[in-house]
Amino acid sequence: MQTKSLRSLYYGIRMTENYSAKLGITLNSIYLACIILFAVGITYNHIQLISHDYPLDYNEGGMLAITSTIEQGGNPYSLQSQPARISVYPILYNILLAPLSHAFGATLELHRLVAGLFILACCAICFYLCRKAVSYTHLTLPTKRIV
Repeated sequence: MQTKSLRSLYYGIRMTENYSAKLGITLNSIYLACIILFAVGITYNHIQLISHDYPLDYNEGGMLAITSTIEQGGNPYSLQSQPARISVYPILYNILLAPLSHAFGATLELHRLVAGLFILACCAICFYLCRKAVSYTHLTLPTKRIV
């Protein structure tokens, strides 16, 4: 008498090596398709956010004025620039954007694109630091491919 595993009794089918391999390939393909679909969707969403014509956040238009003031050589923190050019954020972002706005124009799209690049750089640094700290021997095959 042949002993059946509990799993094959539950599903009513006999699991074979070939069936398990095909099921694994199919699930990996579905997983990869879902990841690709998510990446395309989030990329489309971010392109829509970057190319939107109007300010999406409070004082987003004020950042343009501060960058233009720095580009023209003025001080946005001087008394005559207040309160029109007030900002609660540090000045380094605007200083880094001043040469780019001189070349490409001070637009919302440029400011959002540079902010997005800084966010990607921060994510890459965090990923690199976390990858050094964790071993990946316990991850599944699709996750190892992504990592």
